Amino acid sequence: MNSPSIDRDFDVRASNQIKGIAIVLMLVHHYFGFPQWTSSVFNTQIIEYGVNINYYIAATSKMCVSLFAFVTGWAYSKSSHRDLKYSVHKAVSMLEKYWAILFFVCIPVAALCGEKKIDAKGLLNSLFATSDENICFFAWYIHFYVLAILTLPLIYYASKNSTRIKIIILGILLIISSVNHIVGVSGIIEEYFYWMPLILVGDICGKSENYATLYKWLCSQSTFFKVMALLSLMLCKAVRAGVSGVNLDIIYVPLIILIIISLLNSKKVPFLEFMGHYSMLIWFLHGFFYSPYTKEKFQRVLFISQNLWVSFFWFLALSIGMAVAYDRIGKVVSTFFRKFSLQSLE
Repeated sequence: MNSPSIDRDFDVRASNQIKGIAIVLMLVHHYFGFPQWTSSVFNTQIIEYGVNINYYIAATSKMCVSLFAFVTGWAYSKSSHRDLKYSVHKAVSMLEKYWAILFFVCIPVAALCGEKKIDAKGLLNSLFATSDENICFFAWYIHFYVLAILTLPLIYYASKNSTRIKIIILGILLIISSVNHIVGVSGIIEEYFYWMPLILVGDICGKSENYATLYKWLCSQSTFFKVMALLSLMLCKAVRAGVSGVNLDIIYVPLIILIIISLLNSKKVPFLEFMGHYSMLIWFLHGFFYSPYTKEKFQRVLFISQNLWVSFFWFLALSIGMAVAYDRIGKVVSTFFRKFSLQSLE
């Protein structure tokens, strides 16, 4: 039997399954975490013994973004391409996927729903998802990802791939994030310095022998210990998500991912792998239920049941359905145009 190895076990399959967990957490975050978004149609507020449960659900499930960011950093640490050319390629590839959804799905659907006029400003802001009311509502991660992936080579060359220097850079990012919080900086700059440390931590962990050693130790522990450790970390996240503008996921997420990888133990969980495969599409398309351009009509469909939990699983099913439909139709259209192009060349 092979001894535990984080490099072997944290492979493409495991990364995909972590993305699957992250996208489920995102759906939980948006459905339960913001009752005000659906208050005119259905109340998703949960109050038990005077405690606002939604607050704690929102605080815990917001970890979804950190999971995606950490995986991005981890993948970068394992990549043989770390130059600016490669980063530009990754940024352009992401933008192409986003723009395809924006122009071929989000804008037409928003125009058909007619709940808010699509003006030039809204369209321009949506190109790079720089507004709080993007036509593709939850696409803000696009501008963060582009900035992050383009600055990673600068960090790589500045640090000369030295872990110590990267830790110093991480400290600088955290200080700037805290200052932004204190002085009230918001928008793209605030988001970059708040989330970028997670990508850098993922990159650092990918090269850390201590992280690999911790994984080996964790694998030797009982399943009960791992589950209790996971629940404890999730509880800590619910109670204290950050301190003075510093995202404490830089502590929680690396440990949580180690636990998840050790629990998966190179096993395939079909549902998580499926969700991971469609995670980006689900991320973009479930925004129809909350976008000011489309939410009125989409929420009527979403809340056909007045049961909180039935509606959530219906939300999950609809989000998956839209993602799968887009993927299937996209493949058919792509195949058609590829065949058409080949015939034209003959």
